[in-house]
Amino acid sequence: MAQRPILLKLMINLISLLPWAASLFVQYWLEINHVWKPEMPMRDAASLLLLLGGMGLSFILHSYLTRPGQAA
Repeated sequence: MAQRPILLKLMINLISLLPWAASLFVQYWLEINHVWKPEMPMRDAASLLLLLGGMGLSFILHSYLTRPGQAA
């Protein structure tokens, strides 16, 4: 099994982090535009689901990009 070049590993890791970074940005955007007010009910649960969704998608994407037997 051939080793992946360092630059390819770095690109895979950066691409894999995009869904998580996007979920963080969405949360930031909602806060900065006052869409989510502190008095909003279930705001903490919505934040948690948003972050867990981004982290889950990042995990799935990383698993897909680094699966054994993939060319590269």
